[in-house]
Amino acid sequence: MAVRRRANSPANAHNSGAKENKVANSRLANQPSESLDLSSLNNAFGILGAVAAIDQVHGIRKYDPTIGVLYDPLLASSGSKGMFRGRASDGYPEIGIQPGMPPAIEAATFTHEFGHLLDYTLKSGPGYASESNDDLMKEWDVAVKASSSYKRLSALTSADGTVDRERALTIYLMKGRELFARSYAQFIAARCHDQNLLNWLEVMTDEAADDRMPSQWTEEDFAPIAVAIENTLRKIKYMK
Repeated sequence: MAVRRRANSPANAHNSGAKENKVANSRLANQPSESLDLSSLNNAFGILGAVAAIDQVHGIRKYDPTIGVLYDPLLASSGSKGMFRGRASDGYPEIGIQPGMPPAIEAATFTHEFGHLLDYTLKSGPGYASESNDDLMKEWDVAVKASSSYKRLSALTSADGTVDRERALTIYLMKGRELFARSYAQFIAARCHDQNLLNWLEVMTDEAADDRMPSQWTEEDFAPIAVAIENTLRKIKYMK
């Protein structure tokens, strides 16, 4: 995996937001792995910590395709912290991060966008594995939709007094790809030793208990989802 820094990013990007025997046919298997080059990411402490955290949990250096990581100043004007593109100009996935964020937010944003990358590479056809009917994601899908946070979001879509803007945001948060990216970020944060991710996790899990529109889960609510993600990663031989 090569990680590189650029000044700008194309605007038509996804914003932040296969079964085991078919992995050989996925995008993951069809793209080359390269050594991880972090030399151009000077002072990107949040990203560097997140890369180490992901590698600690499931071996990022061994399994993932080439990734372009860039600081994109245009993201701030669009209200997005990060973005993921399945195909950049060089034909490989690309992650964009808003520059100048606190390290904890930068780390969590990168991990969230890496979740989109993983979701994308697990789908052998167009789209995301989390939004397909593939058996690989079934346990995760059931666990997420049984969670209290998901049920609160679902209730908001039809609740009296929910304004259109709030309803639109809720529907966005309930997309499969967004649910997977958020749950993946929480999964990595809960299993790593990166202080930035741990700080982010503490804040977000506390907020999830009372937030009317929760973006994450409490520790108790997340436990079955964490088991499902770990089982999914073990099926594709990602977990160390």
